Amino acid sequence: MAYRILFHTKIFIYYIIFDFIEQTALETIDCTTEDGQIRYINLFGFNKFVRLARLYNTDVLILKGHSNFVIRKNLIDVLFQNLNERSKRLVAAFLLISFNAREKVILSKLCKLDLKTIRKGVKELFRGSVLDRHQIRKSGGGRKTKIEKYPDLLALLEFLTEDHIAGDPMNGRRWVRKSLVHFKNQLVEYGIIISPTTIEKYFRRLKISLKVNKKSISTQQDENRNSQFKQITRIKKSFLKSGNPVVSVDTKKKEQIGLFKNPGKIWKKTSISVYDHDFKNLGEETVIPFGIYDLQRNKAEIFCGNSYETSEFIVEMIVRWWEDVGQIQYTNKRNLLILCDAGGSNGYRRHGWKIELQNLLASRFDLQVTVCHYPPGTSKWNPIEHRVFSFISINWSGIPLDSIDTMLNLLNATTTRQRLVVRAQYIDKEYKTKIRYTETQKRQVSIRYMNILPEWNYTLLP
Repeated sequence: MAYRILFHTKIFIYYIIFDFIEQTALETIDCTTEDGQIRYINLFGFNKFVRLARLYNTDVLILKGHSNFVIRKNLIDVLFQNLNERSKRLVAAFLLISFNAREKVILSKLCKLDLKTIRKGVKELFRGSVLDRHQIRKSGGGRKTKIEKYPDLLALLEFLTEDHIAGDPMNGRRWVRKSLVHFKNQLVEYGIIISPTTIEKYFRRLKISLKVNKKSISTQQDENRNSQFKQITRIKKSFLKSGNPVVSVDTKKKEQIGLFKNPGKIWKKTSISVYDHDFKNLGEETVIPFGIYDLQRNKAEIFCGNSYETSEFIVEMIVRWWEDVGQIQYTNKRNLLILCDAGGSNGYRRHGWKIELQNLLASRFDLQVTVCHYPPGTSKWNPIEHRVFSFISINWSGIPLDSIDTMLNLLNATTTRQRLVVRAQYIDKEYKTKIRYTETQKRQVSIRYMNILPEWNYTLLP
């Protein structure tokens, strides 16, 4: 009888002398299967099979005994994927106990665990140690943290950051811009070896992070500031309660149209390429976004002008809003409240602002237009600033405003959880600057000043 032996990477035939003398039968034994391995062991012995299995990469380990015990590599892989580090060690240790030396080597390869690790599991089994089911190591096990190794580490880190803020100006240390690597090198001087990543982790624990300068120190503190805020709140509540329109107006910063860098980040596979310099002549034009925010309806109109920010431009945009929206949404309402800043083209000292409001809005539409100015230095409290402009900046951050269409689309797509609606339009019209108004025009303004802070609060009559 001749035997044809099949392994994963080898095929060979066993002959005896009689196979060459007379015709004999040929039996094929497939050692890539469980039945074939059992047949081979019965014929040639277990030890010989183990040697061949190690040479020719069998994925099955069969242990000889009263009944054949089979361990499959694919099943071991599935089992170990569902075990933690300690459980793998204990399972492998349990199997190792009844194995001989050769079998232990094969088991180690099948389980992908070092023999030292498995022997450690055997000791744990005989010791009978039981941990909480959520524990992998016993208490105190594993490598010690840097805090345990260096108890003064956090205090030292705080000291080094304070040195960065308030060092000695005489030796120049105060002006050094420290990085994590710089802190790491300083800690080495104190005998502490620690990586920059670990330093960052402990900085977070100390609530220390990279900070930018924060504009929070007010340079203009008008003595009537609080009184004006109370006055605005009182008038605004009165208008809102009676259903009269209340609008907040302001001009956002000028935007250059073209492939210019826009601060911020967006999710993309590749970065958007823009000009390396922001020279004005590289762009198409400069746009002035003027906004009108309706507090009653939580809707905003943004008018993108391409000329100058003048009193005439601002009032004409308010007139457009009243014609397209105001007189439709607020039928039979003859009172309008405008909240605006104290400076700029709509400043409380501007005669042009009051004359244009009188001629183009109050007299033309038979409206009583009440104006309240926020005190100097408090423009960020103007509702349109934090309810509209901030979200517009967030929406188009990181996106170059390469065309007017791009800008208008981004403006129209701006919204919030409070369902803010923004509608934008482009205004292609030239506005003159340095217009001089006559004394007659100034006297023709029908204006009624309020008793409280009259220069900031007044009403233009039809």
